[in-house]
Amino acid sequence: MFSTVQNSESLQQELIDAEYAGRFELGCNWRGEIAVGLRHAQYKHTDEEYDATIGPVVSVDVRNQMLCDVDAFALYRRSQQFGPDQGDKRGTFGVSEIQVGAEITRCVAGNNLFIRGFIEAQEWSGVKDSDSEDLGLIGLGFAIGIAR
Repeated sequence: MFSTVQNSESLQQELIDAEYAGRFELGCNWRGEIAVGLRHAQYKHTDEEYDATIGPVVSVDVRNQMLCDVDAFALYRRSQQFGPDQGDKRGTFGVSEIQVGAEITRCVAGNNLFIRGFIEAQEWSGVKDSDSEDLGLIGLGFAIGIAR
């Protein structure tokens, strides 16, 4: 996953995840995926630029079929980032994400092409100083990809 966010207050975030996932089933209707991996993250807020960080990332995705080829899904992802402290800026912080939305999947050339629309909320905890100042974001997202 690669993500970048910018807004009018000059907030810029970049995330790159490399994950390995395993699938599971819950009863007849629910499917899911558990993934573990590494995340590269950094952000810049106004004039404060933070060095790149790296850390473990874990996610859980559950879904249920609503219509033919259309699933409702919920995803929770958490990472703990480690990097150098920079004065009053902490090099270690956590990122939590929650997504809720719908996904359309079609088989194309033996692979599953998906299109997702979702609402996402993020919390970046402990990003400023020893007071554990948090940053919260909420917004809409859209994704296109291929799953094997």
